[in-house]
Amino acid sequence: MFVKDTAVQLLVDQWVSYCATDLCPNLFPAPKTEVVNRCLHHINVSLASSSFIVAKACSAADVLIYFLLQGYITDNMKMAIGSNPHVVRWMQLIEGHVIVYAFGKKGVEGLTRVEFVGLPAAVTPEL
Repeated sequence: MFVKDTAVQLLVDQWVSYCATDLCPNLFPAPKTEVVNRCLHHINVSLASSSFIVAKACSAADVLIYFLLQGYITDNMKMAIGSNPHVVRWMQLIEGHVIVYAFGKKGVEGLTRVEFVGLPAAVTPEL
């Protein structure tokens, strides 16, 4: 992956590690609601003053976390809106970036190629 800024890459790596150690084990195969909600709160706090997880642009961390949370947020939309409004706003923003990226019109920092295998089809949250 090509990243313009090593500080951004370090933050992306930290978020990927967070996903591997905290988020994924508690989301799959069945969500542990209390732990996932703590993870969502952590992400929500991070997004309170920023549009993106890392830096001022969509990064690989944003895309990874988006795809990990998409099904859970969709299934728990009412809870998510009330408890994690920044996460919901961010999910809508990232969905737009992922769609644009898929058509090759805009890049995602830290991401040169995406291959998602075995993920369920994307579902747009209904607000």
